[in-house]
Amino acid sequence: MKKQVKILFIATGYGDSPVISGGEVRLFNIVKHLFGKITPDFLTTLGGVNAAAAYRMSGYFQDIITAKNRFMGIRESFGFQRLMGYFISAFDADKKLETEKYDALYTSSDCYSDIYPAYKYKFRNPASKWFCMLHHKYDSPFKRAGFFPVNAVLYLLQLHSFKMIAKRADCVFVLDTDAGEQIAKTLLKYGYKGQIHRVKNGINKISTIKIKKDKSMAVFLGGLRPSKGLYDIVPVWKKVSQKNPKLKLTVIGRGSDRDMAFLKDSIEKNGLAGVVTIAGYVDAKKLNALLAKAAVFFLPSREEGWGISILEALQHGCMPVVYDLPAFKVFKNQITKIPCFNHDVYAEELLKTFESGRTLKTNTKFISQFYWSDIAQHEFLIIKKMLSAK
Repeated sequence: MKKQVKILFIATGYGDSPVISGGEVRLFNIVKHLFGKITPDFLTTLGGVNAAAAYRMSGYFQDIITAKNRFMGIRESFGFQRLMGYFISAFDADKKLETEKYDALYTSSDCYSDIYPAYKYKFRNPASKWFCMLHHKYDSPFKRAGFFPVNAVLYLLQLHSFKMIAKRADCVFVLDTDAGEQIAKTLLKYGYKGQIHRVKNGINKISTIKIKKDKSMAVFLGGLRPSKGLYDIVPVWKKVSQKNPKLKLTVIGRGSDRDMAFLKDSIEKNGLAGVVTIAGYVDAKKLNALLAKAAVFFLPSREEGWGISILEALQHGCMPVVYDLPAFKVFKNQITKIPCFNHDVYAEELLKTFESGRTLKTNTKFISQFYWSDIAQHEFLIIKKMLSAK
């Protein structure tokens, strides 16, 4: 590979929302750490443009292509509009790529609006390579939290995306977890003949922040939606607060307007105003300061492909207390695991963690396995080798 390759990174699942998921954190860090080695463009929606700006990606992408996502031009505010937005983005993205030429495409998720335009592009440009990053496979809609009809459609769309990937993708990256293995088996079942590589998620190496631990403070960090524990936050913390009202929770993250309103209303109705604080989106400097100050990391997520935020918490000596999800096996004995979705046990374990007064010592050796610089270089070598073989 003599020249700097031109790669289109695709992440259109945002719609109007600027909320940055783990998949986009991964994409942005891969691009940042490959700066100067590739020529990257970005295909996204208006929300993705805003997310990239918030993540300080200015100057890293050569060009940003914006796909439409609004149904009848109306700003998205609830699930059906977001669902329609996937189709609108998929078809508009395909149209915008009709005359574009790239050495490779890199889709950051299994989102239909990412996969469909890549699938069509690969059909028109068979010499281009299609790299696909996949994070997790949805549970049955009967098991997922949230609105059943939307979950059912998303479940079927994901299976259709897997079939398109199996037919035309050249290389698939899956996380080195049980969830990743599940995806790999699904693709092979659908007849996939390309390469599959097991990869990691990561964090950026930072200098130690000298802040005194607040042993009465916990932090939640993540997207605010049902599958990520939105409906668990208040019920669990109410039980904690009833036993020890001095314990405080700071919620870092954003969700849809409806989900944010739900959380705010739930906090007020359950008498937790002043106990649970919604910080919303915060920049990296403030996030690191909050994690360094907090004693406990509270993440009642019901669905994870990895859990990047857990690594961030561990790096700051903030003890993660989480549901015992299959994806979290990678963290071994570094975290406290709770039987899935048991609010009573969760609250009791949080109280025990606070009462122990134990300060978590950062395990630098464990953390050093997960630096973005190393992960990006590993993927670059795979991409470089495949493109050199064209």
